[in-house]
Amino acid sequence: MKTVLLFFTLLLSYSAQAQEINPPIHVKVTGQGAPILFIPGFSVPGKSWDPVVNQLENNYTCHTVTLAGFGGKKPIDFPWLPTVNTAIESYEYTDFKFEIFF
Repeated sequence: MKTVLLFFTLLLSYSAQAQEINPPIHVKVTGQGAPILFIPGFSVPGKSWDPVVNQLENNYTCHTVTLAGFGGKKPIDFPWLPTVNTAIESYEYTDFKFEIFF
């Protein structure tokens, strides 16, 4: 029984570490000013926002998201969408209100 409990403990620990190594979202932060969060469409990398970000980063802090599995980022396991949604909802930022553009 102790062996089974140890196995599950190690498995859960490894799963948590793997999630940290391969996050569901990758965020590039550039610029300075009020924050704006840019979320690309499905299968589109965050760099698709680069022309807009280049125009705005002098006046805004631009948080550009790339979803796991796109833009050269490693994919994550399914269920993919709820995991990505939770990561976006819990994305840590300072106490600013975001303007969100889809």
